[in-house]
Amino acid sequence: MSFLRHRKNKGFFRSKYGFNLIYPGNIVRENRRKGSKGGRHGQRLDCKRIRGNVPSPVSRTDERRGRRGRGLRGRREDGLAVADGKVVSKGFQVPIYEAHPAAAEKYPIVLVIPEVFGMHEHIKDVTRRFAKEGFLSLTFEPYAREGGVSHLSDIESVRKVVDLVPDEQVMADLDGLMVYAKQHPVGRADRIGVTGFCRGGMYTLLFAGHSREVKAGVAWYGQPRPAKTPGIRAVGPLDIAARINCPILGLYGGEDLGIPVSDVKEMEAALKAAGKTAEFVIYPGAPHAFFADYRPSYRAEAAKDGWSRCVAWFNKYVKG
Repeated sequence: MSFLRHRKNKGFFRSKYGFNLIYPGNIVRENRRKGSKGGRHGQRLDCKRIRGNVPSPVSRTDERRGRRGRGLRGRREDGLAVADGKVVSKGFQVPIYEAHPAAAEKYPIVLVIPEVFGMHEHIKDVTRRFAKEGFLSLTFEPYAREGGVSHLSDIESVRKVVDLVPDEQVMADLDGLMVYAKQHPVGRADRIGVTGFCRGGMYTLLFAGHSREVKAGVAWYGQPRPAKTPGIRAVGPLDIAARINCPILGLYGGEDLGIPVSDVKEMEAALKAAGKTAEFVIYPGAPHAFFADYRPSYRAEAAKDGWSRCVAWFNKYVKG
C-alpha cells in the first residue's frame, strides 16, 4: 500500500487542505474561510494542526445533554446541514458525522466507510461531497472502541490497532448507522448505498453481503482476498460473492502493490457468475489510495473518473 512519506524529524507535509499533517486524524479545529471556493472535489478548508488525540466528534453541548442520534447538534456550511454525534452499537456510542443538503426534503442515503486511518478530515470532506450530490451522507469511526488511531505516528502502529478489530464488530456498527439513517427525518429509508476506501472498500463488499437493505455498493481499492485470522476475520469478499445483494462498482489501481489485478478480476467474475450486476474498473499506473487527495498516492485523472463513475452508480441504483 501507499502511505504517507514523512520528512525526516518532522513527520508531516503540506496538504491541499492547508494543514501540516502527521496522520489524517490529527486534523481538528477546522475553520472554514469565508467566501472561499471549493477545490476540484471538495471545499477548501483552513485547518490547524495539533498534537495528541483528536477530540471525540460530539459537540460539548450535546455531550452535556447526553444526546444521541438525531439529538446531535447540527450546523450549516456552504448550503449543507452537517453534524457530529454518536449512535449506539451493542452498548457503545460510536462517533458519527453526517451531511445533507440544507433544504428540508427527503434524500437517498450513502454510508461512507473510512479507510484504515478512521474518520478523519478527508473522510468527512468526502461525506460532504456526497451531500453536494444530493444525498444524506453519513460516516463513522470504526476504531473508537480501541481509542482511535489519530494519535499514532506510523503505519505499523496503526495496523497493530486496526488489524485486531473484528469484521463482525464493524458490521454491527454499520447496522447501527443504517438504523439511524433510516430513521433520519430527511432520509429515504428504502434507498441506501454504501461506499468505502482501502479497508473500508473491503468492508463495503462484506456489508453488501451482510445487509439486504443496501441498494448499491462502490468499493474503492478494497481487498477481495484479505488474510483471515480466527476471531477477527473468517471470510473475505471472494468467499461471499454469491451472497452480495446489490450492484457493485469496483475501482482499483493497476499498480496497487497490496491487491493483485488477478484478484480484482476474479472478484468481478465471481459476482457475474452469481448473476450479480458488477463493473470493476482498473486504472493503469494508479497505486493504492489513488483517490486520497491529501497523500502522495493521489492520481488526479483516476480520482476524477472514479468519482464520476461512483456518483453515476449511486444516481442509477440508489436515487432510482
